[in-house]
Amino acid sequence: MSSEGESSPDQSSTNESVAAEANTLWQRWTSDTGPFYQSCAILGFDHFSEANVPRREGTEKPELRFCTGLLRLGLRHIPVLLLLAASTSFIIGQINNFYLPLGTYLPLGVFSVSVQVEYLLAVPLGIVWIALLARIFRESVSTEKFQIHRTLVFFATTVVLVAGVGYSLYLVVTNKVTGSQQHLAFKAGYLLFILLVGHLAYDGLVLRGENLFWNLKDSRIVDSERYETFRNQLTDSLGPIELGQYTLPIGRDGYTVGPLKVSPGILFALVLLVPTIPLPLLTFETSHPLLGRLSYSIIVALQILLIAVLFQFVVLLWQFSKLLSKEFMDYKPFHPDEHGGYRALGRFATRVNLILAVGGGYVAFRFVTGGLTHLQGFANASGLWIATWVVSFLGPVVVYVAVVVLWVYFSFWRMHRQMRRGRREKIQKLQRQAREDVEDETPPNDTHMEDLELDAPVWESLQGAPVWPVKRRSLMGVIMLDSIPILVPLII
Repeated sequence: MSSEGESSPDQSSTNESVAAEANTLWQRWTSDTGPFYQSCAILGFDHFSEANVPRREGTEKPELRFCTGLLRLGLRHIPVLLLLAASTSFIIGQINNFYLPLGTYLPLGVFSVSVQVEYLLAVPLGIVWIALLARIFRESVSTEKFQIHRTLVFFATTVVLVAGVGYSLYLVVTNKVTGSQQHLAFKAGYLLFILLVGHLAYDGLVLRGENLFWNLKDSRIVDSERYETFRNQLTDSLGPIELGQYTLPIGRDGYTVGPLKVSPGILFALVLLVPTIPLPLLTFETSHPLLGRLSYSIIVALQILLIAVLFQFVVLLWQFSKLLSKEFMDYKPFHPDEHGGYRALGRFATRVNLILAVGGGYVAFRFVTGGLTHLQGFANASGLWIATWVVSFLGPVVVYVAVVVLWVYFSFWRMHRQMRRGRREKIQKLQRQAREDVEDETPPNDTHMEDLELDAPVWESLQGAPVWPVKRRSLMGVIMLDSIPILVPLII
């Protein structure tokens, strides 16, 4: 027999498995480590698809997929896609005899120096040059954790886009916008939004989220059998849609294609944009219409990617809210994660909120650069023009506020209520057990059973058990991040 202060080997292994569970649920299923901006792949330096990506030790690739096919591939290579989109748009603008954003938005007499096309390749070539040096250095130190090339590409692209955002805000605030052409300076906010959301989504919703929801079945806060049913429903709702087989009139017997599978996000984005995609292509008036259509096609491709990811995002959040409404989740007051077993779910909710905060930042940027620019002449505008302005610029701010309030309620607050209810039930259970041990034939009534302070010495430690999935300071930081995009339009 083991002494009172010692634990048996079985108990020790159980504690180790619980501790490991608390630390590994919110990790990537790949062997890559590091912050979120090192999650996406760089073409030429990393594996093109996830088929050859090394797995984290003791973890298999989950069968649950946040997204599939081209959408997943595009999300994985979001830095390269944005570099190509930004460079192509900028070069096309120069070929069309436009000036840099300085020349476009300031009077031409102040700055009217045309830029040669070859200089436009300096930034992407500089990034590639630094990345090559980083690759050589990484091979020399022989470590897979040194993802310098991903860090350099991310921050080099971010610095350029942040500069464009800052300059466009300066032009609007100082009322120096003189042109109507929306060039790279004003596109910088949109590209920066996609870059940040793409990295946060691929890291948090794909690599970490898939690992979390797939392995949550083996955790100690859910009933494994009932959760497996939920997990199958989640897998089906996020999985590709099969469109069936099609026979083309080729040859004597025809040629059968399919069954075709498409991500529901891409299908939703294509159907949503069908009425609007052809219109600008028919009315482009530039010095080079073909280049104008090419530039617009890049914007459409980014729109399809963004809307498809947002659709999958909404489906996942809808299923997550259903998970929190189920009754098969348990509360472990002394779980090693120090949050009743809900820490991984709290981190997922925090990542989602960070994505919403980035989206709110773009909403605020769009309101300032677009809404304030079009606000001139508001007094003499027609009712239709005013309604269009409200829907286009003020409407997204209102929608953002509503989405944030709903998400905070359906995630953090709902988990808080479940944890608080779980703690209360365990305290009441201990109360009943304590009373059953007392030699009193008169059973206590229900009112006494609700007194959490009664017989406190037995379960005094439970009174301080955690009832939030994250630390209170972290929650206040989340609220502050959500408030900034709301306050910016009001202050300006």
